[in-house]
Amino acid sequence: MPLTVTRGVDRREFILGATAAGIASQAVGQQATALAPAQGRFGAQTHFGHIDWSKDVVGTLGARGIHLTRIRDELFWNLLEPERGVYDWTYGDRVMSDLAATGARVILGFGFGNPLYNSPGHSFPDTDEARTAFADYVYAALDRYAGAAGKYPGLIAGIEVWNEANGNWNGGYGQREMAFLLAELTGRVFQRVRADSSFDGIPVLGCAAVGVPLRFIDRCFAQGIGSSIDKVVVHPYGSPEALLKEVTWLRDRLDQNGHEQAIWATEFGNLTSADDMVKTLAAVAAAPLEVASYYLSKSDDHFASGLMDARNRLTRVGQAWTAWADILSTSTFIERETLSRRLYSLRFRTADGSTLRVCWSRWGSAPLAVAGAHVARDAFGRKVPTQQQYDVDVAPLILVGDAVLASAPGDRRVLAEAFDDFDLSPGRNGWSYHSRTVDRTEEMEPGYGNDRGTSWGLAAGGAASLTAHGAHPGVVGGVPVEAVRRWTAPCSCAATLSGSAMRGADGDGVDVSILKNGEPVFVRHALLDGTAEFDVGLDIAEGDHVDFVTAPRADQHFDFTRWNILISTAQPEAALEGAVQANQQGEAVHGTL
Repeated sequence: MPLTVTRGVDRREFILGATAAGIASQAVGQQATALAPAQGRFGAQTHFGHIDWSKDVVGTLGARGIHLTRIRDELFWNLLEPERGVYDWTYGDRVMSDLAATGARVILGFGFGNPLYNSPGHSFPDTDEARTAFADYVYAALDRYAGAAGKYPGLIAGIEVWNEANGNWNGGYGQREMAFLLAELTGRVFQRVRADSSFDGIPVLGCAAVGVPLRFIDRCFAQGIGSSIDKVVVHPYGSPEALLKEVTWLRDRLDQNGHEQAIWATEFGNLTSADDMVKTLAAVAAAPLEVASYYLSKSDDHFASGLMDARNRLTRVGQAWTAWADILSTSTFIERETLSRRLYSLRFRTADGSTLRVCWSRWGSAPLAVAGAHVARDAFGRKVPTQQQYDVDVAPLILVGDAVLASAPGDRRVLAEAFDDFDLSPGRNGWSYHSRTVDRTEEMEPGYGNDRGTSWGLAAGGAASLTAHGAHPGVVGGVPVEAVRRWTAPCSCAATLSGSAMRGADGDGVDVSILKNGEPVFVRHALLDGTAEFDVGLDIAEGDHVDFVTAPRADQHFDFTRWNILISTAQPEAALEGAVQANQQGEAVHGTL
């Protein structure tokens, strides 16, 4: 049986790093003190398993104020077993010795293919012989380094079976085939490892998925992986808002289906902006994650996201990490405060009992009124002049203190907001999701449109889809397919549609439009490498349809378009309360695993 899992917000162990000691404990209104390092549980991705990885990474980061007590690394199968049944312990001993010298515990990844066992055209262990050989290689490594007589007892914090099997490391297989093959491989490893009680304290980590692919994880559980893993592994790259939404979906989905495994994010981040680092750390700390490991500890030739650059200097993300990671990792998440749909505010209770908020605007700027004593800081931990009202933009504003927040005077009543309202159950807050061709409009299916299962799309296939962040049109059988996000008005009022549509530089662009009951109120043709902003006033009646349409041009490739949509009104709340509340009711349903 898998290890017994204890979940709960207060017991989460985040692999975060560096410190902001004194920020929350500083008495509000007193003179600010210098930020100082403190102890905590830290960690990130290293690559000692690569031949040429620098040995001084962890020690140098420690000298810079980031004390890693847990890291993630790998032992490659083809390097450890260069001949059938013969292990190259020169390679293994060098990697494990370097890892042990860091003083950190290690999440150890096992992969990838081995030409000695690969099937023609594939690089994943897809036969019984290959699966047995893979399980033997995992067991041999554990026996040498973690067993009763192993070289480094207590070093290995978990073993990760494969990496991102639903992504680049799929061995040449599609999603459905890979779910079966990964479940089979993980089961073989689990049986081999659990046959030796010496390793009972080392969790087996499964799914190893890039993103938070609900459908892929669904398929893995359908193939029986749930009985062979102690933790579910995801790599939730993307925006902080999507990270929190999608990991919460996964946790709900696991709970609904009786699966108690905690979720580990053994990779997240890949960031270069200090602002993005703080927002992402806050989202990770708020998400139902037991462990989270940042990618990457040190920038290399492939990734510039390191906490430290190639010259051993803290990067901007590393500086933000030293300011906020430790305090967030030891704080308890309380709630997301909904003051304005544009404003994102995550509230925490710090280890010393202070209230800490990380606030930002998802797009544009949002007014925020703050009543009461507080300290305001930026992404680097620097003090910001205290005000009674802030104009919060996409850069995070961190507030420490028990002040009361409120929407600033003049803020409008929000009727709907596309990102917050997005769900895989239909009708939430009046939204529905459709495809449209020349001759028909039909509702899309939840869970289709991308391999992650986090969008609405066409069950028959094709690129047309709608996600929390935006839309992708498509072409089916040579016929252009528009992606239509529809809002049905719950009441009659004077409304304002504000926001933007943003399209990248590749391809030939998209046509975007807003329609009220089929009549255009906003149109932008050939949107390419730019942003189309809108601020449209409408008189709407209960039951009116407002469609936000993304249409392809000649080339459907690269057509994902990010939409920010806020529907608001200046009418008094009392006149709208009944209709809006009725429209917002309903429990989200996220499917089965």
